[in-house]
Amino acid sequence: MARRAHLAVLICLASLIIASPIWPLMAVAHATDISHPRAYVFGTVTKEVMFGQPWQRWEDEQGVDHLLPFTAQSGQNYTIDAWFVNFSTQFANESFKFSGSASDSWAKYIDSYGMRYYAIKNVLDDQTQNYEIATLDTLVEIPVSTNTHVLICLKYVSTTYEGHGSVYVRLKLLSAGNVYYLNIGCVDKQARGTVMTSWSSPRAWVEYGVDPGDTVLCCYNIERLFNDITGLNIDVDSVSEIELQVYTYNDTASTDETVEAYFRFCFFTDSPVYIASKDYGLLNTTLGTEIEIPTSVGDSLNIYGAKADRAYEVQIPFIYEVTPDMTSYADELKIAYTWQFELPDDTRAGTFSGTGINFTLNKDPGYYDYLYLNGEDKLSAIADATAGDTVTLATGLTTGTLYTLQARVRYTADEYDALTAAPVFWYNPGGWLMYHFWELVAAIASLLGLTTVATKARGRARAYRKPVWR
Repeated sequence: MARRAHLAVLICLASLIIASPIWPLMAVAHATDISHPRAYVFGTVTKEVMFGQPWQRWEDEQGVDHLLPFTAQSGQNYTIDAWFVNFSTQFANESFKFSGSASDSWAKYIDSYGMRYYAIKNVLDDQTQNYEIATLDTLVEIPVSTNTHVLICLKYVSTTYEGHGSVYVRLKLLSAGNVYYLNIGCVDKQARGTVMTSWSSPRAWVEYGVDPGDTVLCCYNIERLFNDITGLNIDVDSVSEIELQVYTYNDTASTDETVEAYFRFCFFTDSPVYIASKDYGLLNTTLGTEIEIPTSVGDSLNIYGAKADRAYEVQIPFIYEVTPDMTSYADELKIAYTWQFELPDDTRAGTFSGTGINFTLNKDPGYYDYLYLNGEDKLSAIADATAGDTVTLATGLTTGTLYTLQARVRYTADEYDALTAAPVFWYNPGGWLMYHFWELVAAIASLLGLTTVATKARGRARAYRKPVWR
């Protein structure tokens, strides 16, 4: 008898397994495109990014790697300030020799990231002179080919009288025994944002119009640039000297003319320097040092043309989304949701700005039993919204604070079924068996026209369905 009972159970179970794919076809189906409500944190994180690695990576004080659970916002840009790109070489040679008057000064600074820049301040001492120049000079031996580029970054920091200063990097060029000079820099008497070139043998100039506080970032093919300006079509053999120059010009109505400038980079490469793509990532801007890279390039940023391991202070617009905990109430056709968000309270992970919590409704507000953010009733915040609208529930989030968002939504039977799934046999055989038993009862009752029985059976089966995030 026991064997017969076991055999009967096995036959019943096999019948259920074989028939289970057919039951949904026997049931009355109602298509629905319902989705779960969505909650997410948005904002901008400013952080260190390692080239060739996901931007989400960060390292704590113990040296342990972490990944921020963020994604970059679609259709936005990474903003990279080239001033903070950590090139392995910042200057071709840093054995500088200073030349200037008694009131002039220079300094080598190391910033909080360990990167260097040189400062020169030029004060006009002799009011009988039209101008004075202060310089840092160093000798180099840089062979030049048709592909040799120079990367220059400098900042026109300040002047006491606008229109009375200029700043250059001067390259001494050797060509078949001849000496030429290529001056690349900025002047404050020229219209801001314009670029002018000029030639007066043996000197060629590239001059950017700036205001105090402006920065110039440029990357040029040396031989091509020089020949384009001069029309000489020479072969440049080498660069033999780099001179960082700050000019102060005399103002007849003044006696304290002063110009100050910073120099961040001056080194040579065999190709243009760019991040991600030459189309938008060239380190060559008219003004400023910010480079914008579309987030569509992916999570990893790569630099080409020069060695650099990382960039500091990269700005990334992000989305922080989590899968909520979901609790189903099958008898009431409701699902409760709980989301939790916490921005890391560690500056190594980044600093945050423009943050907030957005909530996208999947149904009109009348279908929401409650909506709480850290215990505060937020139903009024969505009262005027409709299904599909996104509402900002909070802004100015605090790092290290846990934000808990809770909601409960009422659905139709079809919507509830679309948002839930039947038990999986291997994980819950008992639930799977009962679910399919009641589904079979409902299917048979429908075929026999027993609508009330079918409805009740589907309700029994629904109790075994669980919400699925999608």
